[in-house]
Amino acid sequence: MKRNISQKLILLSFIALPGVGLIGYADYKTNQKLVDSGQWMQHSERVIDQSDNLYSLSKDIEIQTQGCLITNDSASLEPRIFPKTIFTYIGQLRRLTLDNPSQQQRIDSLTLYMFKYLNFSYQTVELRNSGGLIKAIAFIETKEGLHYSDRINSIIKGIQQEENSLLTQRMKTNERSVSAFKLFSAGMLLLMGAIVVLLVLTAGKFFLQTKEKDLRAAELVIANKELAFQNREKERRAEELIVANKELIFQNDEKEKRAAELVIAEEQIEFDRNNLAALINNTDDMMWSIDADLRLITFNEAFNKAIVLATGTRPRKGEYIPSSHVTDNRLNTFKILYEKALKGESFSILDRLDYPANLWSEVSFYPLRNGDTIIGTACFSRDVTQRTKNERVLREMESEISNQKIQEQKKIARAILNAQEKERNHIGQELHDNISQILASSKLYLSSACEGNESLKELVKYPSELIESSIQEIRLLSSRHVTPLKNVDLQDLVQSLLDRLRENTSINTLLTYDTAEMELTDDLKLNIYRIIQEQINNIVKYASAGKVNITIEAKTAGLHIELNDDGAGFDLTRKRSGIGLSNMMNRIESFNGQMILESSVGTGCSIRIDIPFG
Repeated sequence: MKRNISQKLILLSFIALPGVGLIGYADYKTNQKLVDSGQWMQHSERVIDQSDNLYSLSKDIEIQTQGCLITNDSASLEPRIFPKTIFTYIGQLRRLTLDNPSQQQRIDSLTLYMFKYLNFSYQTVELRNSGGLIKAIAFIETKEGLHYSDRINSIIKGIQQEENSLLTQRMKTNERSVSAFKLFSAGMLLLMGAIVVLLVLTAGKFFLQTKEKDLRAAELVIANKELAFQNREKERRAEELIVANKELIFQNDEKEKRAAELVIAEEQIEFDRNNLAALINNTDDMMWSIDADLRLITFNEAFNKAIVLATGTRPRKGEYIPSSHVTDNRLNTFKILYEKALKGESFSILDRLDYPANLWSEVSFYPLRNGDTIIGTACFSRDVTQRTKNERVLREMESEISNQKIQEQKKIARAILNAQEKERNHIGQELHDNISQILASSKLYLSSACEGNESLKELVKYPSELIESSIQEIRLLSSRHVTPLKNVDLQDLVQSLLDRLRENTSINTLLTYDTAEMELTDDLKLNIYRIIQEQINNIVKYASAGKVNITIEAKTAGLHIELNDDGAGFDLTRKRSGIGLSNMMNRIESFNGQMILESSVGTGCSIRIDIPFG
C-alpha cells in the first residue's frame, strides 16, 4: 500500500510542478504589466507636479523682484538660492523625460528662458540699488521680463498638456491591466486550490514529518554552535567597549579643563572692558564714541593711529564718522551697526580687515544714555587675530583626534572580523575532520554488522542513508566556513561561489575581475569574499533572480565592486529584521569604504562598493 501512495505522489508531482511553474510565470508577467503601467502613471504625475513647481518658482521670482523694487531689500531674492532650486527642479524634470525628445526640447527652451528671466530680475534689483526706483521701473517697462515670463508659462503649459495626454493613455492601459490581472488571478487560485487538494490527499504525512524533524535536529545542532560562538564574541566586544568608554571619559575630562580655562579667559576680558575708562590711552584697543547724527564725540590714541594708517588723515571731533571707513562695503556695514546701537542694543561682532593686513577684531557697541534718552554709542575694537587663529588650531586638533579615534575603532572591527574568520575555519575543520569521520565510521560499522543478514541490512538501510546525507551536509557546510587565511586568491574564491550557484540553481552568472595587478592584502580579499558570499545567500533566499553579475576592478582612487541581480528587489524604506546588510556595511566601513544600495520592488538589486587603497 505504501509503494502505491509513493508512486502516486511522484506521478502527481511530475504533473503538477510544471503546471504550477507555468501558472506562476504567467501570473508574474501579468503582474509585471500592472506594475509597469502604474509606474508610468506615477511618472507622468511627477512630471506635471515638477512643472507646477517651476511655474510657482517663476511667479515667486516676479513677486520677489517687485518686493525688492518697493522695499529696496534684495535679501529675499538670494542669488545662491533661487538658481540652485530652479535648475535642480529643471534637472529632475529632464531626467524624468529622457524617453521623450519633444519634452527634452521644451526643457532646453525652459532652461534658457529661466536663465534670462533670472538675469532680468537681478538686473532690475541692481538698477534699483544703484539708480533708484525710477530707473528700475523704466527698465521693467521694456516688457522684456513679461516676454520671458510668457514664454516660460507657454513652455510649462506645453509640457503639462503632453504629459496629461500621456497620463490619460496610461490610465486606460492601467485599467486594462488591473482587469486582466484580477481575472487571471481568480482562475489561478481555483487551479492551484485543486492541485493542493490532490497533493494533500495523496501525500504521506508521516514520512514528511519524520524527515522534517531530522532536518530540524541537524539545523539546531549547527545553530547552537553558532550561538555559542556569538556569545563569546559579545563578551570580547563588551571588554573592548569598557576600554573605549574609559578613553571617552578621559577625553571629556580634558574638554572640561579646556572649557574652564576659556571661562577664566573670558572673565579676564570682561574685567579689562570694565576698566577701559582708566586705560583708554594706554592700550592698543581702539575706542571711540559717536552721537545720534553719526558724528565723532571722542576717541583714543589707538583709534587715531588706525585711521591715519588707513586714510592718511587724522580724525577730528565732530566729523561725520562713516568717512573714516575706507570702502563702501564697510561704510554700509558700520552704518547699520551704529543705527542698531542707537536703538538701544548692546552687542559685539567679529570683524575681518584685509587692509593694511589680514586682521580680526572684536568690535563692541554700547548705547550712551542721558537719562532715558540715547544720545550716542560707545565703540570698542580689540585685536583678536591670534585668539581666532588659536581657536581654529584647536578645532583642527579636535577633528584630528576624532579621526584618529575612528580609525582605531575600524582597526578593532577588522581584528574582530579576523577572529571570526579564524573561528569559522576552526568550526569548519572540526566538522570535516572530526564529526564527518565519526559519521563515516558509524556507517561502516552498520554495514559490517549487516553482512550476510538481508533482513538486518534492509532494517539499517534508511539510517545509513541519513548518515550519508549528514556527511554531505557537513562537507558542504565546512566548505563554506573554511577559507585560506594567507595567499588568498580572491578571483578563484568568487568564481567558485558563482560556479556552485550555477550548478545548484538556474541562475546565470558573470564575473568581471581586473585589479590591474594591484596588490591587495589577504585581510581585504577575505572580507570582500565574505561580502559577496553574504549577498549571494540573500539572492538565493529572497530574490528569485535569473541573472547575477559581479565586477571587481581597480580604479584610480581604490577598489570598485558591483553586485547586480535582476530579481524581485525590495523596498529600501521598509524595516528589515535580518543583519546581513549590517554585517556587509560593518566590513566595508572597517576599510574606510562606502556602499551604495539601490533597489525597489520588481527592479532587482544593485550594490556598489568603493574601498580606497592604503
